[in-house]
Amino acid sequence: MAKSEKSLFLEQKTAWERWNDKEVKMVFSFADEYREFLNTNKTEYEFTESTIRELEKNGYRSYEKVASSGKVAFPLKIYFNNRGVCVSAFQLQKDFRERGLNLILSHIDAPRIDMRQNPLREDFSLAFFKTIYYGGIRRYQWANIPLALHGVICTKGGKTVKVSIGEKESEPVFMICDLLPHIKGSQTERKAADVFKGEELDVTAGSIPSSVKDDKVKDRVKAKVLELLHEKYGLVEQDLFTADLQFVPAWPVRDMGLDRGLLAGYGHDDRICAYTSLRALLDTPRSKSSFGVYFMDKEEIGSTGATGAQSRFVENCIVRILNLVKSPDPEFHRVDLLEKSRAISADVGIAITPIFADSFDTKGDPKLGFGTIVSKFVGGGGKSGSHEARAPFAGMVTRLFDEKKIPWQVGGFGKVDLAGGGTVAKFIAQYNMDIIDIGPGVVSMHSPCEVISKADLYSTYLAYHAFLGC
Repeated sequence: MAKSEKSLFLEQKTAWERWNDKEVKMVFSFADEYREFLNTNKTEYEFTESTIRELEKNGYRSYEKVASSGKVAFPLKIYFNNRGVCVSAFQLQKDFRERGLNLILSHIDAPRIDMRQNPLREDFSLAFFKTIYYGGIRRYQWANIPLALHGVICTKGGKTVKVSIGEKESEPVFMICDLLPHIKGSQTERKAADVFKGEELDVTAGSIPSSVKDDKVKDRVKAKVLELLHEKYGLVEQDLFTADLQFVPAWPVRDMGLDRGLLAGYGHDDRICAYTSLRALLDTPRSKSSFGVYFMDKEEIGSTGATGAQSRFVENCIVRILNLVKSPDPEFHRVDLLEKSRAISADVGIAITPIFADSFDTKGDPKLGFGTIVSKFVGGGGKSGSHEARAPFAGMVTRLFDEKKIPWQVGGFGKVDLAGGGTVAKFIAQYNMDIIDIGPGVVSMHSPCEVISKADLYSTYLAYHAFLGC
């Protein structure tokens, strides 16, 4: 292999060592923009709203507007909003039917603590919100940290209300309180998985009794909480029964380490991939290729429901595009376009956690700072639940990255008998479409404070940008 053709992967250098001073400045600048976006978009609703705002600023129009105008001009820049928590966007050239699409799919939900349907209770003169955890978490990690309340409530009068409490310093926060170490209770004998049980994740909501004189009101602290919610948002207790409310860490994403090379914060999995693919889309204003991005919901609980990858949303967008842009070939079908297309399942991968190195394949698993991760397959227990990219497609993608001098590394998932995990790839592959998993590594994954490398963040952006335009 000639020196100019040598794979960057084989060099085994960190991404930092491959970049010059100018490129390193771009890495830090990009990370600052990402951090700001993540701090203000902690839920699917917020991410979708901000994404649509950015799309429209860059000339993308909603499907409804394009359809009602009756005019289709190329390149066609169009987006679809699915119920406010799922969005897709496309830039299409005239020959998109012949060449197919380059697609990147990521998810914008993240592990968290959700409010239950009948949440408010009072006990020992304290009010609590009952909760249920969302996604795979270690429950004890969510105790003793400041939590913010985010979400959407639809009132009895039909009004939709956005809720955000705990992000500003002037606002109160919430917390799941732990047992003090001075009491040697049964909790100290539990295994790590059960230090906090699901029924013990109640969030403290208030402590002051209502001043309203009414003998029928027994739970006066609970009543006070309801009074405050009504005062601020016009809510009554019944509105909580159908609300989408979630508790997330109240802290911002912060630089980590004296060299500021890492970012620590909530929601990297998988909004880091959503953000980098959005930026790649917006930063590719002109291309001979046709491409698109999807931001999906519910991946952390199996990609279920109308807004998950198992829904018909991916296919429905294609159908509506083909209905807008009539094909001269009456036999051309959405199946033809889907089969011609190629995709990246944009999701984070594991990175070796040095303190627990015995859980990893230390000679083969990815490391922070070595670039984006290309995973030919994921899964666990003998590749159970896995999708596996074909060798020709995996080879094409890695050659592209080498050609563009984009740092990348091979994926891994810990020791064989310990590993397990999946992405949306297996659901998209059902369209008979080539797809491969690509994304940055994460340490402390699914915790309230995940860690990523700024080098891997920028490498992932470069990888998605190259793929969309190829």
